[in-house]
Amino acid sequence: MQPIAVRIVLWQLLVGLIGAGLWAIGGLEAALAALVGGVASALFSLQFAVRMFARGSEASPAELLGAMYRAEGFKLLMAAVLFIVAAKFFGHVFVPLVTTYMATLLVFWVALLWKFD
Repeated sequence: MQPIAVRIVLWQLLVGLIGAGLWAIGGLEAALAALVGGVASALFSLQFAVRMFARGSEASPAELLGAMYRAEGFKLLMAAVLFIVAAKFFGHVFVPLVTTYMATLLVFWVALLWKFD
């Protein structure tokens, strides 16, 4: 797997932990909901990266594009499942989950500013 993908996942985990820490002001359930949102986002990114880079450098552009579509489709499906399940268990503290999830998505935008080695 590419170092940039690992770096993104690690930063997403860090943002998730920070979000959980900040939401701890609202109580343990809010912190747990925020942690679930942050960790889920990082795991979705990790599965995407693993599926994308499993093809290797000898893969054709068409194979890479197909892998990208399948990985992104699976990622969206898993996010939908997460939010359905989370609404059941964390419905009363859903805002911490969603805001922390969204904060972890900002890591992708920040990653555009990173220098690639």
